[in-house]
Amino acid sequence: MGVWNKIQEVLCVILKGVGKLAEHKDSQAGGQNNCWILGALCIKSCQCPAQKCRVYRVNATQRLHKYSELYQTINVGENPLKILQLSDTRWLAISECVNRILSQYKELKLHFKLTKDSERSYAAELLYQMYSDDINLVYLKFLQPLVSELNRLNKVFQLDKPNPAKLLNELLAFYQSLLERIGFPKTFQNWQDVMEFNLSDENLLPIDAVDFGVQFRMALLESKGISDQALQDIKHRCRDYMLELCKEIRKRLPDNMKQLDALKFLSPSHVLSSSKPRIDDLPFFYLFKGDVGKAEQQWRVIHTLEWKNREDSKTEDFWVEVSAYTDTAEQRIWREDKREKQNFKKKRLQLGGGPIHVALLGTLLAIHSAVLKLSTIHTRWLVEAGTVGTSQLTGLVVSSFIRWLVAVDAVGTSQVAGSSGYGRWLVAMDMVGTSQVTGLIVSSFRGFVAATQWLLLYLHMNMAKKTLLLLLLYGACIPATAELCKMLSQPFPPLLSAEREINIGGILSIHRTVVQKLHPFTSKPEPPTCVSFNLREFKVAQTLIFAIEEINNSTQLLPGVTLGYKIYDACGTINQAILSSMALINGIKETLHDESCSRPPFVQAIVGETSSSSTIAIASLLSPFSFPVISQFASCACLSDRKRFSSFFRTIASDYYQSRALAQLVKHFGWTWVGTVNSRNDYGTYGISTFEKTAQQLGICVEYSETVSRTDTQEQLLKTLEVIKRSTAKVVVSFTSFGDFLPLLQLIAQQNVTGLQWVGSESWITSRIIAETKEYSLLTGAVGFALQNMKLDGLREFLLTVHPDQDAKNELLKDFWETAFQCSFRNTGGSTGGCTGSERLAEVQNEYTEALEMRIANKVYTATYAVAHALHNLIKDVNSSTNSSKVEMPMPRKVLDYMRDVSFTAKTGEKIFFDSSGDPVAKYDLVNWQPAKDGSMQFKLVGAYDHSLTPVQRLKINQELVVWAENSRQLPVSVCTESCPPGTRKAAQKGRPICCYDCIQCALGEISNETDSSDCFPCDLEYWSNESKDKCVLKVIEFLSYTENMGIVLSFCSFIGALFSSIVFFVFYLHRETPIVRANNSELSFLLLFSLTLCFLCSLTFIGRPTELSCMLRHTAFGITFVLCISCVLGKTIVVLMAFKATLPGSNVMKWFGPPQQRLSVVILTLIQVLICVLWLTISPPFPYKNMHYYKDKIILECHLGSAVGFWAVLAYIGLLSVLCFILAFLARKLPDNFNEAKFITFSMLIFCAVWITFFLAYISTPGKFTVALEIFAILASSFALLFCIFSPKCYIILLKPEQNTKKHMIGK
Repeated sequence: MGVWNKIQEVLCVILKGVGKLAEHKDSQAGGQNNCWILGALCIKSCQCPAQKCRVYRVNATQRLHKYSELYQTINVGENPLKILQLSDTRWLAISECVNRILSQYKELKLHFKLTKDSERSYAAELLYQMYSDDINLVYLKFLQPLVSELNRLNKVFQLDKPNPAKLLNELLAFYQSLLERIGFPKTFQNWQDVMEFNLSDENLLPIDAVDFGVQFRMALLESKGISDQALQDIKHRCRDYMLELCKEIRKRLPDNMKQLDALKFLSPSHVLSSSKPRIDDLPFFYLFKGDVGKAEQQWRVIHTLEWKNREDSKTEDFWVEVSAYTDTAEQRIWREDKREKQNFKKKRLQLGGGPIHVALLGTLLAIHSAVLKLSTIHTRWLVEAGTVGTSQLTGLVVSSFIRWLVAVDAVGTSQVAGSSGYGRWLVAMDMVGTSQVTGLIVSSFRGFVAATQWLLLYLHMNMAKKTLLLLLLYGACIPATAELCKMLSQPFPPLLSAEREINIGGILSIHRTVVQKLHPFTSKPEPPTCVSFNLREFKVAQTLIFAIEEINNSTQLLPGVTLGYKIYDACGTINQAILSSMALINGIKETLHDESCSRPPFVQAIVGETSSSSTIAIASLLSPFSFPVISQFASCACLSDRKRFSSFFRTIASDYYQSRALAQLVKHFGWTWVGTVNSRNDYGTYGISTFEKTAQQLGICVEYSETVSRTDTQEQLLKTLEVIKRSTAKVVVSFTSFGDFLPLLQLIAQQNVTGLQWVGSESWITSRIIAETKEYSLLTGAVGFALQNMKLDGLREFLLTVHPDQDAKNELLKDFWETAFQCSFRNTGGSTGGCTGSERLAEVQNEYTEALEMRIANKVYTATYAVAHALHNLIKDVNSSTNSSKVEMPMPRKVLDYMRDVSFTAKTGEKIFFDSSGDPVAKYDLVNWQPAKDGSMQFKLVGAYDHSLTPVQRLKINQELVVWAENSRQLPVSVCTESCPPGTRKAAQKGRPICCYDCIQCALGEISNETDSSDCFPCDLEYWSNESKDKCVLKVIEFLSYTENMGIVLSFCSFIGALFSSIVFFVFYLHRETPIVRANNSELSFLLLFSLTLCFLCSLTFIGRPTELSCMLRHTAFGITFVLCISCVLGKTIVVLMAFKATLPGSNVMKWFGPPQQRLSVVILTLIQVLICVLWLTISPPFPYKNMHYYKDKIILECHLGSAVGFWAVLAYIGLLSVLCFILAFLARKLPDNFNEAKFITFSMLIFCAVWITFFLAYISTPGKFTVALEIFAILASSFALLFCIFSPKCYIILLKPEQNTKKHMIGK
């Protein structure tokens, strides 16, 4: 645990002092947030919340190390002092803790500031604010001297041999010093004056006159910015602390302090004083054994003798010296009996010498109190016993215990027979010596000393002897004629009862609470006083009576048997509930006899209690005895545990179902961000726990979870309200009981906190007290599940007949009448009028007379009928098996067996039966708080929940009828983050609940088609996400189309190229006889033009949607036409070279490369390419292929090469011919001639090769349709290069320079 967490816990314990710190009222606090005031930390609910420190504790070791480094930096060479971890049982270390915190106060403050800034921790920020408030430092400075002095006194009291006189004087001085600081000066002479001093307000000084100490005043001077209101507040807190400390010291001074005070008379300073009192005035006169006259004489002369140990600190040694004193005859006149054990003597002397160890003193006082309780009723006999002889006592002891002693083998028969007297028997048991017996017996219970002797004797025995001694001691106190058993306290009678043949018990909280009393444990506690009459519970009690009377009047159910009832008041407390249950099963007789265990039970079953916590206590107590208990309103899910509560039943469904139903209700309305408030008891704890578990499964987050109780202070309630106000959740689920919810609701109304949508449990959602209070109109629109409302015919009329005159001696009826009419039968002229008895219940409107809300009344009605049906079935079976009409009193165990099988239809039409856990079917009404036209609040039925149906059908809601918070018809929204629309996903925010998230746009290719999708899902390969990312659409299929601009341009260029080639072909055909056409083999020229036309047209096969045919055609057509074209160019180049070679004398070259050879070469070269293409198409032809790798958002529809080797072989062959042609043309470029065609061929081939080399480089890196466009461009560019470079000069001469188109000009040089 980190240092700051320890500090927080230490401060909380420190400020409790020796008990509890006075809780300051909010009116004094000035309305400020006291959660930052150290004085408020003693209240548990104002401690820094555990959930705020949870994250802070994760790296506690690292943070503690950082604090050590910081401290060593500021204080060179020193290490920080360890902060002690305290609890309520370690308050002796408070002083050291205060000192350690003050010694490093500035370092801690700096550390929290740095941690707050670096880690952004809320807990660190809260602690920093605490340490930055000068009020807290002033308060600690004030505490330091007080707790230091208190700690010193406590340590002194722990010593084995303190000086009793000095210790008592120091305690008195400390107590008096406190009173002088806060009250008027007074001198106390003894402890009686101390205990009688009145600590009321009239004896206290004004707040500005109180002495808070020099450290307090110096701290105020050093502080800055303390307002006047804050100063008054801290003064009140300090004054209240000193006052509470005085009360706590006084509370820890019980009656036995008088005995401790009296022990100082045995200290040497008193014994050796000449003015000491007479011996018979000493409270411990019976410590002196033997002759009283002799002891008196010794007491008179003891101060005249010389003694070594005269200091009070050596009291024990003094009495040992006295015991060893010898007179002139060397006789020890004050010696102890030889057989007395030294250890026993030491302990007795230690007791006489001063306060013994706290633990030993506690043991002695506890046993002493127990023995005194056992002997209280026999005081008179004890007094007489001191005057009788030992022989008289023996008969009493033996008659009471002789048989028991023999039975348990405590003594043998011979030992008992040989012990003629009580003292001899003790000797035989080796408990005491012979000389001790008489003194112990005769003086027993004549004062504290005699009892202490018995107790000291008890401490030195083993367990067996301890048991025997206590039993013998009790037996010696009881006369032989006493009863067998007697209750320590007499049970109180029931408030409402009518005893008949068979009786049913009832335990209800007819009063809400009891008056708290402080028991001094010196006398028998008085019966509790119950206050705050509960009209709703009284209505339940009257409904139980109504059901019993109705059953008695029935001829079908329990014919010939009358039911009675005994109804007790639990007063809203567990203690009273347990006492009531014990009274119901044991009866109210004070004395029990042997036949008490065989008598019939007083009741056969118990109906109640309303509170889950009280019912748990009752069921836990009665389940081992198989005593049936059936509750009408205890809904805690824990009561379904059959192992713990085997005899428990209920007519209200378990909160397990209600909690799950509430979670489903919240989910139905789309509220994923809620706060919860629950009662700090079994009902609220178990209920909200189930709700939160179910809510988590349904994706609902709880922003805060607060607990409340009817006993919470104003400061605790303010803290809870502050959490609610700070939260962003607009929906609050309140799983609280009515009594626990009301104080918080009052505070909410005072501060006018509105705009919240309340969801309530059945405990308060149909409360008329709340609904009829105008200040609580802020609950308008509240929704929640309530018990099903049933109409019970005749019940209202029965309720209105209740009157105090029915039983004039019954104070409960008068209390009811006074509460119902706000009057008093004991009117003394106060604000309330006097009750006359003539008032009419039909004229008042309250929880008791309410006719529309019979939900709880119906449950107790069916519970009573369930018990009646079980009794009916049991009696019927017993009578049929015995053939007797006589009704025998059924035992609760048998009633329990029949309760498990109860199944009947109530008068209301409701089917009643219990499952294996003792629970009925869960059915609820969904109610909505709606304002009526007259301004009142009504409970509108807007839905229902039936757990017996399928999960889909369980919850039914008519949402159109619902009115929401602030009387709105618009469904409120309560979410941490707005819903993520389709196309986005939720991304959790670090360190926050899952309901708090960011909406992240789905990535490309992913979609989410649901609201609040937790993830995005990728589309299939052929699909892609649309722009809003909420739907997958088919990917765009991309190919070079005739309809797009690029396709149109390329198609146009292809047609233009083919047209130009055709025009040139036509021109050449018209001028085929001219020299320029006939030169260099006109056949090759016409074939070249034809191949160029095919080259232009083959580019069209690359445009359009690829198919199997087009894929095979485009590459093969391109390869064959280009080879045909290049073959013709190559032939023309060779012809040029051969022509010039033929002009040489004796050359015969042309005959080897004439027109036939030229045609043959073109055919052969083209056939090679055809062969390559055939092999390619045969082995692995090209095919259409959807390329999805280049782009994620579209598909490239292209022609897959099939065999890359075939493709590159085609291109390689074209490239080979092109290079060969280029080389030959380059060699022939300078041959003498006016028209040397080799020059144009060289230039055309240069362009051709450049285009295709560029194509190869770009082809590798260009994806999609651009690859196709690039290939078409290469085809068109190279084709245009050949067309224009080779044929444009000839066309120019033919068309524009016909005079040069002559043989003479062609061969001219």
